[in-house]
Amino acid sequence: MSFILTADGIVMSAQPRTDQVKLLVFERQIYAIEQIVFEADEFCVVELGQTLQLNGREERYLAVTKNAQLFTIDALAAPNKLLIHCHGCARIISH
Repeated sequence: MSFILTADGIVMSAQPRTDQVKLLVFERQIYAIEQIVFEADEFCVVELGQTLQLNGREERYLAVTKNAQLFTIDALAAPNKLLIHCHGCARIISH
């Protein structure tokens, strides 16, 4: 199941994404993306296949902005306050 964040709210889709495998590239490491949880105009939130340690915390859900920045998120915050802390450059690639 995937989610898309629109101006009207979150839209759920029962269709799993079956296109190419998505990978997160961050600090010269490659992490498998389990799914893209939702997308907004400026960023998307991904669920990683394994946790990534950032600032001493294990993170599985992260946001990647359109200008290639990796953020930890506050899943309970409003969409405009979702991004918490920038961890540097990252990008999503398809394989």
